Amino acid sequence: MKYRSHLWLAALLLTGSVTLAEDVAKPQPLTVKQAIAIALRSNPAVREAGARVEIANATTDRVRAEERLQMNLDSRYVYLSEVPTVAAAVPGFPPVVLGSNATWIGALAAQQLLYSGGRVPALVQQASDSARAAAALGERTRQQVAYGAERACYLVLAAERERQVAQDSLTAAEEHYRVAQARYEERAAAQYDVLRAQVQVEESRQELIVSESDIAVAQAALAQALGAQEGTYAVADGEMISAASPPALEPALAQAKIQRPELTAANLQIAAAGEGEAAARAERRPALSLLADYQVASPESPFQFTRWSAAAAIHLPILDGGRIGARIREAIGTCHQATAARDELCDTVTQEVRTAHARLVSAITQVEVVRKRVELAEQALQISNVRYAAGVATTTEVMDSEAALTRARQELTRALTGQAIADAGLRLAMGAIVTTPEAYEEVAR
Repeated sequence: MKYRSHLWLAALLLTGSVTLAEDVAKPQPLTVKQAIAIALRSNPAVREAGARVEIANATTDRVRAEERLQMNLDSRYVYLSEVPTVAAAVPGFPPVVLGSNATWIGALAAQQLLYSGGRVPALVQQASDSARAAAALGERTRQQVAYGAERACYLVLAAERERQVAQDSLTAAEEHYRVAQARYEERAAAQYDVLRAQVQVEESRQELIVSESDIAVAQAALAQALGAQEGTYAVADGEMISAASPPALEPALAQAKIQRPELTAANLQIAAAGEGEAAARAERRPALSLLADYQVASPESPFQFTRWSAAAAIHLPILDGGRIGARIREAIGTCHQATAARDELCDTVTQEVRTAHARLVSAITQVEVVRKRVELAEQALQISNVRYAAGVATTTEVMDSEAALTRARQELTRALTGQAIADAGLRLAMGAIVTTPEAYEEVAR
């Protein structure tokens, strides 16, 4: 009795551990919107882009600080091993000590820039334009991350569908093999039919193995797109949705020129380069500052005593060895470089939109063709089954029809995937991908 109870307990523990392992390995349900929301929060590329924006904003604040009041507090304790003395004017009197061995000195200095010739305002504007350009490039990074998450979801869903098609094909092939074997044993079918059915089973099994590998690859790509170290996901069926017809090319090009963040960033970089040139030219103008300081000495002496001072200082470069002229030429070259880069980017954006538009048009056409192919393959299989039931067709003919239908369904899955990815690619090329995680927060929870 005791032995049986031990066996029962071990069985319960084993069942519980297996159930726990299955729960751990169970794929997490995921929609495309949830995937985008997770990627926008967790993908390292988004965090890196955010850090670049923070750095650019900090640079703006650092440059702007030159316009504000600057104050410094210095404090020091001085000990002299020997204090200067002066002999007494009257003989017999001790010498006069000029100071003390130990002295504490505190000084407060203030400086306010009144006029910089336009250099500091130009530098502030340059830094501000650069920060806005960094923010625009960060937005483009977010668009690319959102596209990557959407594309990875489509690939996972496509791999799952292809595995299902392969599994159905294998089930049908095994049934045909069983029937062919039984008919062969009854001497109602030739051995060739059995061998052909067996070959079909192995081919279907190979396709199933390949589909399993494709799922693993797609799951790894999805985890990377989400910024996750590990985990498997079950993308909800029906998520692969794309536009029934592409937008017209010319409006798409016009929208891309308005919405693409890189073009906004390129224009801001040109403006920043122009401000850099203005700052370089302003160095030749005078700069005016107001200075003030207050010093406390304890104990006071003829050399160290409590005092204050105020001054107005003007700075005007007379001879700089050509430094300012070189900086002006450097700024002009930077401006020309930024302009050329913007023009090149415009050509690149145009080419990307044209390419993405052509791919979407081709993908939609392919879907229409493959759908017709699936319909024809289904009709051919129906006819083959009727012919087989009437004793006119062989098992080989039915298997060939089923194989053709399987290939057509796989091609349809790939065509639908290509259409969905092409649609997302066109939205990416147009700069029309939504990248606000708050828009997905409700469904991502």
